[in-house]
This record gives sequence, C-alpha cells and structure tokens, in this order.
Amino acid sequence: MRKTRFWAAVALCSTSALARPDAGVMPELGPKTAQEFVEYVEWVFNTRLTQAERDEAKQLIEKAFAEKTADTLLVQDSVAAKADLANHPEEDRVALRPSVEDEYIKICRMRYARTPLGKWLLSFSASVSKPLARGDVALTRHAADAYAEMLVFVANESGVGEGVADQAFRDGLAKSLAADWKSYSVEQKAAVQAAPATWAALREAYPGWPLDRKAKLKAEWQTALAALNGKPSGQVQPAVGSTDAGTTVPAKAVKLVPTDKALRAAAREMSGKIAGWMQ
Repeated sequence: MRKTRFWAAVALCSTSALARPDAGVMPELGPKTAQEFVEYVEWVFNTRLTQAERDEAKQLIEKAFAEKTADTLLVQDSVAAKADLANHPEEDRVALRPSVEDEYIKICRMRYARTPLGKWLLSFSASVSKPLARGDVALTRHAADAYAEMLVFVANESGVGEGVADQAFRDGLAKSLAADWKSYSVEQKAAVQAAPATWAALREAYPGWPLDRKAKLKAEWQTALAALNGKPSGQVQPAVGSTDAGTTVPAKAVKLVPTDKALRAAAREMSGKIAGWMQ
C-alpha cells in the first residue's frame, strides 16, 4: 500500500500541470530551478546528463520562464516531484523508479510533445533507450555522446589532441563507435556504455584534484591515446616541454576527427583503460 501511494504521489506531481493548464500565476525561475530539474531527469532515467545536454536543458528552461510558456509548469512539477523523493525510503525510490519513468514519458507524449522542453525530454529518452549498435552490451546514443565529450577532454587536457565535442564531432563519433562496436571487447563496450556516469564524475572531481594526481592521469591519458600519434598501444611519442603539474606533453597535438582511423583506434584503446581513473 505504501509503495502504491508513493507511486501515485510522484505520478500526480509529474502530471499536476494537466489539471491546471490555465494557472493564473506562472512560476518564477529560481537560482536552483534548472539544477533541480536536471537532477530529477537524471533520477527518472537513471543516468547522468552530458555537459551538452545539461547546457541545452538550462537554455530551454531559461527561455521557457522568460516567455512564460507551458514548459514552466513541466519544470515546476518535475522540481516538486524531486523534492517529494526525499520523503520516501531509498528502497521505494529504487523499486518504483521504472514506473515513474514510464509515467513521465507518457505525460510528455500526451501533453508536451510539441513544446521545446517536452521534445527535448522525448529525444533524451530515445537516446538513452534506443541502441545504435546491438550485442552482448548495446551502444546507445547517450553513451556515445558522453564518451565523445570525455575523449575530447582527455585528449585536450593531456596535450595529445585538439578538438571540440560539438554536435558534428558527437555525430561523427557515434557513427564510428557503432561501426566499430563488434571489434570492442565486452569490457570495452561496458566502459563506453558507462561513460555518462564516469564522465560526470570526472568533470565534477577533476578541477579539485591535486597537481600530482592530475599529472599521473595525464601520463595515463597520453598512453591511452597513443594511437592518435600512430604509436602502438602503450607507447607515446617523444615529448617536449612540461605542464605546470610536471607532466611531459606530446610534441604535436593531433586534430581530432571522429571518422579518422587513428582516432577510432584511440577511442577503442581508451575504453579499456578508464576503469581506474576515478579511483
């Protein structure tokens, strides 16, 4: 009975805008509104958003509140639903999350399918659930995008490559990963599919790490991406100069092109080495 009431409470909170589409006073955008919305979406879909996804959601939310559109109610109800989660035991939240996800998607399709934020949520749902490549571990677009952002960060930070994880790069790497998926080991596939959580943890923790830890990681990243410089696995080209953390840097950074053979080899090699980066 308690679980049924909890499910009903969360579902109601997610759908309360349906009962008041002509609410007289539109909600205001608070300082933590966008972050609370993102955190609820991450809970509903049991994943972490990429940086690009977070930025896009924030922009859509700010636009919705500035223009006082129906999306403000979708945001408000999502934030309220997140707050309500704290009132229930963890075991209930875990057990009932899939049901809440189904209800959330249904409401987006029924009432918000044509709004900018509703479209974004439905697109995000598809990127999380629909495989780009099947196998013992499937590849989703959401995982591919997170992996693209992480690869670009690692290459730029280590000095091995130069690139931007923009839409074109993410599109290109998603195609390359899907085409090469059969050549990945089960462990490599699992590492790529886990990229949303790994990348979120890395980008949040990295700025606060001491220089010696960053130096150690940069050396590991140079080795992991050695294929970008035409080197066999485990080798890096002779380095020149040094960073402020004391690590050597490759003599020349390679432009990151997601369809290039060298980058595809580096992406596969890196997938087998990221497990210990957050330890």
